[in-house]
Parts: sequence; structure tokens; C-alpha cells
Amino acid sequence: MRLAARSAMLAAGALAVTAPGAGADIIAFTSATSQSPSTNLDIVKIDTSTGTYLKLPAGLNTPDSENHPSVSADGTRLVFERHSFTANTDRIVLTNLTTGQSTDVFTGFEAASATPISPSITPDAKTVLTGGPFQPIGGSPEATVTLSDVSTFPSGPPYAHSISKPGYGFLTGTVGHTQDAVASGSSPSSLVAYREVRSGANGQLILGTLGGNASSPLVSGVLQYAHPALGSPGGSPIVAFDQRPATPGSSNLGAGDIVFRPATTAGFVGPPTQIPGVDTSASETRPAFTPDGRYLGFIRNTAGVDKLLIWDSQTQTIVNGSGFTIGSVAVQDSGALSLYEQFILRVTGITNTGTVSFDLASSSGVGILVQRVVGHHKLFGRTVPTLKPVGRVPFGKFAKGRGHVKWDFKVNGERLPRGTYQVTVRAVTPKLQILDLGTPRIIKVR
Repeated sequence: MRLAARSAMLAAGALAVTAPGAGADIIAFTSATSQSPSTNLDIVKIDTSTGTYLKLPAGLNTPDSENHPSVSADGTRLVFERHSFTANTDRIVLTNLTTGQSTDVFTGFEAASATPISPSITPDAKTVLTGGPFQPIGGSPEATVTLSDVSTFPSGPPYAHSISKPGYGFLTGTVGHTQDAVASGSSPSSLVAYREVRSGANGQLILGTLGGNASSPLVSGVLQYAHPALGSPGGSPIVAFDQRPATPGSSNLGAGDIVFRPATTAGFVGPPTQIPGVDTSASETRPAFTPDGRYLGFIRNTAGVDKLLIWDSQTQTIVNGSGFTIGSVAVQDSGALSLYEQFILRVTGITNTGTVSFDLASSSGVGILVQRVVGHHKLFGRTVPTLKPVGRVPFGKFAKGRGHVKWDFKVNGERLPRGTYQVTVRAVTPKLQILDLGTPRIIKVR
């Protein structure tokens, strides 16, 4: 069916608009307890669109405990922490997920000396960050992050190690450690965020650059901050993290919320803001951004059940329904979540006459998500549309490559009333599970 060309028009008035697909089939890594009777942690790899557990290289999981995984932006390299219960030792292991080749980031002597913990890998796969005990520098304990240059992997170890530290110290005698360090890249100007844990105090966060200054600590007397994640949803650099009610120094923590602060050293310290559509009465922890910054993953614990969910900052929706149960993850004050993307939609577009076009990296079902614009509000410091669900329109399955379909501006058999709408092309499975979302477009129906 067809409508006259003037029945709808793009807000910008263009005859056609195309844009790169800005989403993907999202692959997640986290750690969870093994099947009974074992209780150690293993790394799990999950397709967040379908909830399918994906194969890992042989030998990656062992009778020891594998925890705190972090994957590079291209999905080829994974770093994680391996704890031996029998030897009471920790190793930082780097693995090529394509070849299965693995190596230790630290030699045995280096690991015994530095006691590295909670690793992460930079998006470019060149640097591994680790936390560890405060270091006595200039007579005062310093919260430092160790940077390991792994650009020569699979050669090594040894690897070159250096430290990044803020421009301040604690009082002499302060005991503590850093953990959960993440960085936006490997260059000295890259942002770095990490958690400091001091005796008798709640966990606090630091934001800085690898080669420069850092913020004052973001700290609260009644809240525990942990698991910082760096991202730029909509182009606004932020630090997302979880906060939970706590008494300083106490291990008894309340339900978590995912919150954020601006990712600038001057603006980082201040009251955190909750993320609408993410936080509920359940406990949400361990946020992680996709490399493009569009999607935010997190773990929601309800009545002791952990579920993995993905929130899209552009459609402001959870894209994998009620999430997927992942068993029992590491205790809520430890562990990590890490994401990368496999793109399905390469280009999407819509004309003012209702022609929806797309370019698929592989065969897929295609449809659109239609949301009505009912106002505007602030999100991550930017003005964005306030969206009300209208419905979804399936178009069928299409082969790899370019395709198009004529949309009659109907949803659920009803013509759209006059108004402004946000329309997003979707790549879906046969069960209508979302594999990918294109860049949303604003249209006006007259």
C-alpha cells in the first residue's frame, strides 16, 4: 500500500536520508559459577540478542577460578584474572580468542611483587590495565594503575610495565588498593577511571588521563561506588558506574543503581545521576558500554537471580526484553562485564514516501521500531526526544546486501496519526529478537 509523498516528510525535509548502522549483535563476557558440584568461577561468552552461550577456546576455563574478563573492541583479545585456590596465587592471562593462544601478562616474579588484580584491556588491544596495592611514592601511599604494553602479543612475557597515578597522595600509613581500572585508549591523553578502596572508607572513584592530572575522589559517606565504565552515548563522554548504600568499611551493601557523571576531570565530582529506563527496585550493577558507546550493558539481580540486560541510549529501551539469566555471577562487589559488537546493519535510510532501505552484512529479518515523540528531556547532558512506544512493523527476511521495502505508514494495521515520530530500522532473528538497530530517524506525519 502507498501514501502520497506529502503524507510524511523527514524533519530535515530531505528526500532521502541514509546513515551508518549504529548498533550490532552484542557479545558479552562475564564470569559465573560453574555447573554443580563445582563452585569456581568460569568465563562465559553470551550472544545478548538470543541468550546463546558461545564457545570459548579450549583450556580457557580451568579448575581454578577465572574472573574479571575484558575484551578488545574487535573481539579478538580477552584478558582475565585466574585465581588458584590450591596455591593462593593470581595470574593475569591474555588470550587470542581466534587462535586460542594465551600468555601471562606478568612473570611469576612480577606478579608476586606487584600483586596485580582486576584487569582490563584497552579498545585497541595494546594495553592491559591492572590495579593493586597502594604504592609508597615520595613517602606517601599513592593509588596507582599499572599499564602493561601487550602490543607485541603473542610474543612475551616479559612485557613493559609502567604506572599511572593521580596528582595527590594519602596520609602516611594509609592502606588500600586500586581496582576496576578502565581506559579509553593507550595514548597519554586517554581517559582512565578506577576505583580506590581504603581501610575504613567506602569505595571511591577517580577519573583522569593516563599521562596527566586526575580528579579529586568521588566519594560518599553512605554510598559505595564501583565498576566505572567509559562511554560517549550520543557524543557525550560520561563515566557510568554502580552505587549501593553502605556504611564505611562495611561489607553489607544495599541494592545497586547504575548512575553517571561527566567524563571530565573538572566536572567529575558531584552528585551522580541515575539513568532512566535502567534503574529499578532490583539491584543493577557492573555497567559496560559497547565500543561505539551506544549501548549500555548491566547485570540485574532480582531475588537472587542474575540477568544480563542491554539498554539502547538512542531508542531509550532495553533491547533484549527481560534479559537472560546467567546463573550466579561473582559477588556484586567484584567481577566485570565486557562487550563488543558484530555489525549486521551497515546502512539504513528512509525517504519521505516511506521507502525503507538497508544494507545487511548477513541475511536477517528486517523491520522497524516506531516511537512517538511526545516532548524532549535531558539525557547525559544533551536534549533528546521523549519517546512513547507505538509499535513494531516486520518486513520479512532479506538476503545479505542492499534491500528496500515500501512502508505504508501503518503500525498494527492503523495509519499513524498526525505527529512526530522516531523510526528505527531493526535486524531481527526469526523469533524477532533484536540483532541490530540502525540510526533512528525523525519523521513528521501530516
